[in-house]
Formats: sequence, C-alpha cells, structure tokens
Amino acid sequence: MRKRIDITGQRFGRLVAIQEVPTTDHIRRYLCQCNCGRQKVVRMDLLRTGRTKSCGCLNREITSRRLTRNLTGQRFGRLTVLHRSAKHHPSQNDAVWTCRCDCGNHVDVLSRYLLNGETKSCGCWKVEHGKRLRAYEERKYRKNGVYLPALRRKVRADSGTGVKGVSLDKRTGRYRATLTIRRHRHYLGSFRRFEDAVQARKVAEEKYYRPLLRDS
Repeated sequence: MRKRIDITGQRFGRLVAIQEVPTTDHIRRYLCQCNCGRQKVVRMDLLRTGRTKSCGCLNREITSRRLTRNLTGQRFGRLTVLHRSAKHHPSQNDAVWTCRCDCGNHVDVLSRYLLNGETKSCGCWKVEHGKRLRAYEERKYRKNGVYLPALRRKVRADSGTGVKGVSLDKRTGRYRATLTIRRHRHYLGSFRRFEDAVQARKVAEEKYYRPLLRDS
C-alpha cells in the first residue's frame, strides 16, 4: 500500500502547511500560514507543483510594482516609453504606457507586456517579419508560379474518396478527376470506375507535377 504523503510543516514559497483540512471530494487541501500573517486553505497539488506560493499577497505586490514603476524614457525593443497614459484597461491591474515606435507610430501598451517582452513594437515588426517570411517562401518553395508544398499535401480528411482530385458525383454515380495548377483547374474526365479516375489523376500528376518536383 502506498504511503500517504503528509506535507505538514513544509514550506511552499511564502506558505507553510499547518494541517490538512476535511474535504467532501477527493482533492486534498491544507490550511496554510502565509508570511504576511494570513491563513488560507490551498489544494495540496497546487502547493506541490508551485502554482500557489502565497495567500495572494505575492500577486498583489507584483501588480503594485507594475503600477508604481516608472517606465518613462525606457526602451523595449522598438518602443520608447513617452509617458503614462490616462487610459486604464478595465480587466487588467496594470499601468498603460504611451510609447513611440521607431517607425514613428504611437501605441498604448500595458506595463506587463513591456516588461515581459511580449510587445516590442507597434505591430510593424510582425508586418515586416511576415513580408520577409513570404519573400523567403517565394524564393525557396515557389517555382514557375507554383507553390511546391501544395503539390505534396496529403488528401484532406473530409475527402469522400481518399484520393486527391477524385470525387464522386452522387447525381450520376460517376467519378470525376480534376487537377489544379496555377489556379487553373483541369478537368480530366468522368469515369464509371473509381480505378480509372485514380489512374487519370496519376497521369496528370506525372505531366504537370513531376517536372516541377524533379529539381526541387
């Protein structure tokens, strides 16, 4: 039989487990003493995993530091803090700062996003990065106007036949074969047998896809 774990007297951040308290469910809880003098009942698993380290005072202190810390003049990525904004985010206990981006735009940012590095520009960096990424993909993955990874994609999960470019016309009961390249759909024919439609698709892939994929 597994020995029952007892954490009485152990410290978890600012909390010391005093005693286990009765519970009506299967989740074990302990009455804890916080360094600030308050007591709080906390789930044992939250204590042991480090998800709860105080009665709540730690979060309040962190929030207070964010509200009182003066970031004016400091630089975060492309942003320079100009002054504290008069705006207040209703769902956040953080100061809002007006910043000037290197591109010239002004933006209001919560202090937490500046301090944790989540926001480093007015959004221009993401736009520039997206352009560079698209340009890289064009150079590396596009050939003669064709995006090569699209040719290698597997059949979609909602395909009715399990074969790319082959579909069943429920009205006629026949199988249609098509192939799309450079945004143009080639109609390959209508077939009574599924195998014939698959073969027509394979022949078309050899004709249109193979020359592009051969040297990629």
